Amino acid sequence: MTWIIRILTAAALGTLLAAGWFLAQPAPTRTLEILNPHIELGEVDSGTSYEVTFIFQNDGDSSHLVYNLAPRCTPTCCFEPKQLQPQIIPPRSEFEYILVVKPTHPGPFQLRTHLFFEDSALRQEPVTISGVARDSEQ
Repeated sequence: MTWIIRILTAAALGTLLAAGWFLAQPAPTRTLEILNPHIELGEVDSGTSYEVTFIFQNDGDSSHLVYNLAPRCTPTCCFEPKQLQPQIIPPRSEFEYILVVKPTHPGPFQLRTHLFFEDSALRQEPVTISGVARDSEQ
């Protein structure tokens, strides 16, 4: 019976040591950020496409990937990425990620989505595009 207690004690001690080692590791540093996550288009024509540019800054020493969004429509607007493939951002550089936005109806619109990219791990950052669409026939 004492051998079972010794085995369980050794296993518990090993688990505690492993947990302590993992907690002592430094958190990965994020070197990629979106400089302008919120874009206000102001007053625009409904039914007209507009290019919106999000700027990524890579302060790291390695390249990173930005993954494309799937084209999509909301009740007030549609959007699609201008780039067709995931984009590589070289070290110590800035990159422009362009979305084409098309308000579909007059009135206020707001598009909230996430851009996905690989930094120290795959992560997502929220971005917002908003404005007021006016009737383009006026």
